[in-house]
Amino acid sequence: MEDHGLEVSGWYRPERASHYSFSILKHHLAVTQVIVILNLFVRNYPFQLIETRPWFTVADPPRLTQWIEGQETTISVIPDLWAYVERTPENSSNIQGFALWFEIDRGTEAKAKFQQFIINRINFVRYKGYETFFNASSVIFVFLAVGATMEYRLARLHTMRQWTMEVLTNEHIPDWAPLFKFSTIDESLYDSMLLMTDPVFYLPDSDTLVPLFPPPQNEEDTHGQTTPAQETHTNP
Repeated sequence: MEDHGLEVSGWYRPERASHYSFSILKHHLAVTQVIVILNLFVRNYPFQLIETRPWFTVADPPRLTQWIEGQETTISVIPDLWAYVERTPENSSNIQGFALWFEIDRGTEAKAKFQQFIINRINFVRYKGYETFFNASSVIFVFLAVGATMEYRLARLHTMRQWTMEVLTNEHIPDWAPLFKFSTIDESLYDSMLLMTDPVFYLPDSDTLVPLFPPPQNEEDTHGQTTPAQETHTNP
């Protein structure tokens, strides 16, 4: 384009892609796929997509500072994709907000590394770094397993569930289990759309499939109380 006198902010260099493994490229494709799914979803359902923050746009990443073995240590805690959506149930003035923290799992982390990954995100939320950075008090951690076969994806999904529940038990916060949801994602855009609409998620401590978003009538049953996974606002 510059040869034609047009300024461009960047351009594709095929030689750069050769340095990335196929697994990493699959990861990046899956993140993009989730963004597309979210945008298609809100066009067809009573939701609004308020904000998306994919990992590659986070110039100043969220950080967690902790004391580890007597030393102050700061690490970056970056979601693959963070998104905030809102729903206004029919015949209701309450706007329900859901903050979604997506992680695309390629099966590259062994148990110790994965569990530290979970602990870092838990600490980021409970020590208020999350609320400050994202300006949201709610969170749903969404783990999506990718891989060549459904058999592999499901095996990895259930392994992540087990490892996550071990962390929650060891940290004495088993009540956090509803904040973690696990499913799979493949190349099919149609099948992936079910992530937003159908009960295709497992919790760490239950084999019953649940939807990503709770049914609107559940909010009435709580008598106005807000769950850790959502925020509720009232229209003026």
